[in-house]
Amino acid sequence: MVQDIVRGGMAAGLSANACFLGARLALSMATGDSELFSVEEMADSLGCSVEEMMNQLHAEGVEPVTVATSPIFRAVIEEVKRERGLNE
Repeated sequence: MVQDIVRGGMAAGLSANACFLGARLALSMATGDSELFSVEEMADSLGCSVEEMMNQLHAEGVEPVTVATSPIFRAVIEEVKRERGLNE
């Protein structure tokens, strides 16, 4: 499921980070579990600066936090990075 979401997003021209964020959001919605996103992840996925994202979050009354990627996604992220030649 996650791989399909990520691959579909990349085929549609979205960045890898936007695809991973979308997959995380979709899974959290499907399972009813909470998922946290860093300001950097959201800004990158939406194509804006971190400052712009912070301003928008504050305007919405949201106090941002930064978290690490969930272990469940690490293997998927690494596989897609390998397939795309994006290893750091």
